[in-house]
Amino acid sequence: MADIKSTVDIIMERTKNLTMTEEEKEAFHRKDWVDKAARWVQRFLGGKMGVAELKTEIAAGEQKFTALRDILKAELITHIQIGGDNKRIFYALEEVLGISTDPLFEMIQMCQDDMDAKKARYVEHLREILEKRGIHGSSVIPNMACDEGWMAVEQQLNTDFLRQLKSLTDN
Repeated sequence: MADIKSTVDIIMERTKNLTMTEEEKEAFHRKDWVDKAARWVQRFLGGKMGVAELKTEIAAGEQKFTALRDILKAELITHIQIGGDNKRIFYALEEVLGISTDPLFEMIQMCQDDMDAKKARYVEHLREILEKRGIHGSSVIPNMACDEGWMAVEQQLNTDFLRQLKSLTDN
């Protein structure tokens, strides 16, 4: 009777002559650190990790992977939201990474001002449409959250904002 092989035995048999290239090893190693940084940021933003612990993790990790600060910066910046509470992200950028957040704050403010202006124009546009239908008055407030046109505009503004943020991390 033939031996029954486990899945692990079969995999080990089929992969015994395979090797990873240096590029594949580096990509795997980088992905591992990107995943770790993402977990740290999630824990930090969720209040499960403090600044001291984050600094300790980074100090230990930098000895093994020199690009860790850049990865952490990129991960933190991707969590910034227009109109969101970004205090904790800014705090981490300043205290942990020593990065000035003034350019980020200015960019967020410009994007927020742009969004507010477009929103005000869009509200007026919706009021005009409602008025043509005979719906008017001081208590009429268009529901922006349910308007597909506004959702598309807002999505485009957020996409543009994220593109600008990404340009900051590519430096």
